Amino acid sequence: MKKLLFLFLCFFTLETFAQKRSINNKLGTEHIFISATKIALVPPPNFAKAVGFSGFQQAETNSSILVAEIPAPYQEIAKAFTAEALKTRGVILIKSEDISFQNTPAKLLFTKQSANGMDFSKTILVFGDSKKVFLVNFLYPENDKTLAEQMDKAIASVVYQSTKQVNPLEEANFKINTADTKFKFAHSLSGSLIFTSDGKLPPADTDKAFLSVGQILVNTSTVPDKKLLAVETMQKFPNGKKTKIEKVSTIEIDGMTGYEVIGTGENEKGQKELVYEVMLFSNSSYYLIVGIAPIQFDSYLQVYKSIAKTFERKL
Repeated sequence: MKKLLFLFLCFFTLETFAQKRSINNKLGTEHIFISATKIALVPPPNFAKAVGFSGFQQAETNSSILVAEIPAPYQEIAKAFTAEALKTRGVILIKSEDISFQNTPAKLLFTKQSANGMDFSKTILVFGDSKKVFLVNFLYPENDKTLAEQMDKAIASVVYQSTKQVNPLEEANFKINTADTKFKFAHSLSGSLIFTSDGKLPPADTDKAFLSVGQILVNTSTVPDKKLLAVETMQKFPNGKKTKIEKVSTIEIDGMTGYEVIGTGENEKGQKELVYEVMLFSNSSYYLIVGIAPIQFDSYLQVYKSIAKTFERKL
């Protein structure tokens, strides 16, 4: 589970307020479903479908609406929210509210944070059930009152349609072939595709092998040392400070150049594990392929290498 949380964010428990609000909508003609999710909302004006994650974005203001789904019980995740954990990520809690979302318990978390020299407000709608939790993140410049009002309206418009059929593999803007391996699709997290050795997350299989493929939006021309970024990214994985970098090689896949990084690390139990990474650079983003396996290092290394070579962007 730590690997999953690394790919997205940490969670926090917050004080609650007595007065509850309710979000309980029906789908309307203005609602738009967020890609690869069962969540729809009415986005603010001039917000476009996001590239690289499930949501919407407004590039000129660096604002975004992003959805993440966590395969864990709502009550368990709700108890794991702490203001202290949030602070370690550079995010400051302003307040929280316990609310009702479609007649089930939910939370609204109001925070602020700084990034790239800008101050942002971020409101997170958290809801779910005994098997999964959804986080709908609304991020916008802190002092933009117009956007604040528009985001409030977007939050109030959210609808979750449990019966909607979605196929994250089809909706992703890239594809990768695991057909000749034991890896099965397990989950989609903010646009990243996650595969495990048994198709479950976390994997119930004894070997716990894990593979993720995703896109990170960044102007790569501003990255001064791409090789260093690839190495530092691996060292930011869970327990990454204990990872020994064994080999770094240049690689080219789907017309993109990048780096293949092979390391030996430790899991939370102190057991050795293979850590494999491929980072491929385009002009406006980089793609990240990560494989982790606690057994059969040589065998899984070859599997990860062969899977990585099948990566292809969809036109």
